[in-house]
Amino acid sequence: MSLESVPAALRARRQWVLWKIEVRDGKPTKVPYNPRTRGKARSNTPGTWGSFAEAMAAWGAHRGQFDGVGYMFAEDDPYVGVDLDNCIAEDGTLKSWARPIVGIFDSYGERSPSGCGLHIFIEGTLPEESRHKVPCGDGHIEAYDRLRFFTMTGDAWAEDREIEGRQVEIGDLVRYWLGTKEPNASSETQRPAQPVDLDDRDLVAKMLDARGAYGIDALWRGDADAYGGDESRADLALCNHLAFWTDRDAARMDQLFRQSGLYREKWDSSRPGGTYGTMTIAKALAGTTEGYRGSRAPEWQAPSDEDAPPERGTDWVALHEPTRREHEARRKLEERVPRNGKRPPIEIPATATVEELMARVLPPVQWVVPDMIAPGFTCLFGKSKMRKSWLTVALALAVSQGGVVLGSIPVAKRGVLYLGMEDTERRLQDRLRKMLGSDAPPANLHYRTSWPRFGAKHNGDLMVREWLRQHPDVGLAIFDTFAKARNMQQTGGSAYDQDYDAASMFKDIADDFGIAVLGIHHQSKASRDDWVDTLNASSGLAAASDTLLLLDGKRGESSATLRMTGRDVETQDIHLEWNKQAWIWTAEGSAEEFDREREREAVWAVLDRLQGTAKVASIADGLATSRNSAYQLVNRLVQRGDLQHLGSGFYARPSTH
Repeated sequence: MSLESVPAALRARRQWVLWKIEVRDGKPTKVPYNPRTRGKARSNTPGTWGSFAEAMAAWGAHRGQFDGVGYMFAEDDPYVGVDLDNCIAEDGTLKSWARPIVGIFDSYGERSPSGCGLHIFIEGTLPEESRHKVPCGDGHIEAYDRLRFFTMTGDAWAEDREIEGRQVEIGDLVRYWLGTKEPNASSETQRPAQPVDLDDRDLVAKMLDARGAYGIDALWRGDADAYGGDESRADLALCNHLAFWTDRDAARMDQLFRQSGLYREKWDSSRPGGTYGTMTIAKALAGTTEGYRGSRAPEWQAPSDEDAPPERGTDWVALHEPTRREHEARRKLEERVPRNGKRPPIEIPATATVEELMARVLPPVQWVVPDMIAPGFTCLFGKSKMRKSWLTVALALAVSQGGVVLGSIPVAKRGVLYLGMEDTERRLQDRLRKMLGSDAPPANLHYRTSWPRFGAKHNGDLMVREWLRQHPDVGLAIFDTFAKARNMQQTGGSAYDQDYDAASMFKDIADDFGIAVLGIHHQSKASRDDWVDTLNASSGLAAASDTLLLLDGKRGESSATLRMTGRDVETQDIHLEWNKQAWIWTAEGSAEEFDREREREAVWAVLDRLQGTAKVASIADGLATSRNSAYQLVNRLVQRGDLQHLGSGFYARPSTH
């Protein structure tokens, strides 16, 4: 037996014992022994343990008397042992129930003496009164941090693993899976004595920037992919996080959830004893006994068995699936580094001088849609059911045909790749049939209603690159939606970093191939002073985008505003009208001019009903608005020359009209 693979941090502690199997009460039992005296060791008496060197020397000298060497967990050491019993199949691979557990902890582990189990070491502590052993699959899962020992084999499950800090993961393991021995009376739902002293925006920012926040960020955006698309499970997972960050404040949890991408009509639907939302919050609070209190460190207390989910472990695995993916991606990245530690030769990028730059003749911007969509990454977003997909299909048709966009903007003919990943073929065909009418369908408009995700696991970005090499005529690629294609496996960093890196993969494709890439995304339900901040993501997505387009308006209405800003486009707002006959949005000019004309015509119509003159109070009544709003409107019209002040508080159309 060689224990060279055991981490040095473990070998340095004086918590080593010998062990052998003895029959107790008719059952074989592993009994620890003192490596110095070879008398029995006691789990609560450190004086009966020894150093790693002493244990190995005793094992070598008295191998026939003992079955192996073990490590004793102690109250003052930083380690927890997770024992997966009967988790290794006959072919030497992990059984399906154990794979996510091993991936989530991603720490040093070794096979048990039987070869059928796995012992994992992590840094952390178990809550008091944790239940140690529960069934799992066709085996068991156990966890200890004192008064027990692990038999050691040195048969490492994976090479070059150290013991990792996993307090969050082991705490959630107890909460969702192991549970506690007895219900804890202190876990009753309570409102915090002092509300968390942060406004909603700052609290959400802190939550999304916390360690391991990627899974939270996806939930906040409304992405339930980590939960198999089950929005109800995603709702509960987000509420579990909100319960901690609001310090178990039910009212504030509800307030914040309504700002998330998961909020929908179902939240307020009636249920026996309340609404779906109140029931979900109550379930989250029942399983949360700690909370964020700024500088006041929370004390963990696990929920009782009665509060645990009906299927132990399912929610824990789903909650930490992004963590497992992060560990997997990081390990793959580490495999690129040579194990000899030698750094490969570094090639320094060549630079140029500004003088050389100014002497070059560079081609002008090759607009895909003049003054709107240039080569690069453009993000078009808006509320759901705002006819964004109709706009993108119309854009794809116009570019592939060399027609007009928005009813009046001519575009050059180019090949188009349209990935409508929220569409079915039937729905896409129906839209195309309505838009094409009697026109022949273009042969250079390529489509799919599914595509692998970007990133190392699915390689969707590499597939796009290879497809573009085979179709050099393509000048526009549309991803509807961005969220369906983005990489979900980035490692580390804040929510900003995650979104920036995900969007950069799209931008890199656009820049490398000199094409326009259009990603469709959703608008946040939260109100913001700046429309750019309503993008349903961190500011990293906006920062990585060359152009931002917002289809702004109210669902079901026939008018909207297309707002735009970017590196190459002029910041402007365009008024759109929905053409029911052509099934397209059409541009009707500046949104500002449209608003001015609408305000003027409304006030003039009131004046016409009142014999040509009126005071502000009468105008307010005629418009069914407040006097303050009417006063501000009248002042704007006077300043623009669209209204004349006659004196004594009376107003009329200007004499030039």
